[in-house]
Amino acid sequence: MQMKKRVLITGITGFTGMHLAKELLNEGYEVHGIIREASQTEMLRKFVADRTVLHIYNDDQDNMMDIVGEVQPMIVYHLAASVLVKHSFSDLTNLINSNIAFGMKLVEAMVKNDIRFLVNTSTTWTHYQDKEYNPVCLYAATKKAFEDILVYYQEAYGLHVVTLELFDSYGKHDNRKKVFNLLRDAIKKKIRLQMTNGEQKMNIIYIDDLVKALIMAGRKMCIDCKFSGRYVVSADEVLSLREVVDIFYSIIGEEKLRIEWGALPYRFREVIEPWSKGRCLPDWSPTISLYEGIKAFLSD
Repeated sequence: MQMKKRVLITGITGFTGMHLAKELLNEGYEVHGIIREASQTEMLRKFVADRTVLHIYNDDQDNMMDIVGEVQPMIVYHLAASVLVKHSFSDLTNLINSNIAFGMKLVEAMVKNDIRFLVNTSTTWTHYQDKEYNPVCLYAATKKAFEDILVYYQEAYGLHVVTLELFDSYGKHDNRKKVFNLLRDAIKKKIRLQMTNGEQKMNIIYIDDLVKALIMAGRKMCIDCKFSGRYVVSADEVLSLREVVDIFYSIIGEEKLRIEWGALPYRFREVIEPWSKGRCLPDWSPTISLYEGIKAFLSD
């Protein structure tokens, strides 16, 4: 009996989620997404029109069990997260609800509905100073806490989990407040951009390569249910911010991008050297060079 090609994505309205949904649709999957009532879906609609089925999760009604039971997906891709570099006291409840409780309800609904394959995303920010566990921020700590909870579901219920630890990503249609977007905006607006000294190393993946890693992880689990574990999705080129800016210069010309190096301090627990000891996802490697990716990014 052929397994249905139906997937469920949390975080589908985010940058990665939209690109993942589009590629899965192109590969013939039936794509469902979990959103909240306040979720902004305009960009997703532009990306995939009405080809996805969206299910509204309601905290008060606590309808996660109903959603998972209705969809009956082959694979669940868990991308949703509340990402905060710096938190305040008022952020604590949201961090716990978004990064721990929401995921717990998701996997509880999965095992109760006999859905066994989960591709989970975490962050290499759990490895500050290249340590096995040293969270950069509270967001990273909550992501690791959820990973620890998943161990229970793996051992007690036979849930199959692949966790992909992500560095950073970029690509077309990216509106996040990331370094590459700041650089692109400075070029367009012809403004001088204040930066740190630029010594921090960047391990950054073009979105198409990241999406391929996510899909490959899900496919490997379906082929071999023993495939599980934690893997990194790492670039071939790990360059300092200054070296990355040099690539921007080589594409657009140094006169079009003015950087004021050293104008900003490094933030609290700034990652200077990214995690270097993770296992790479088997049979996956990036295909888009940083030069090619930045060129495509700037043409958007």
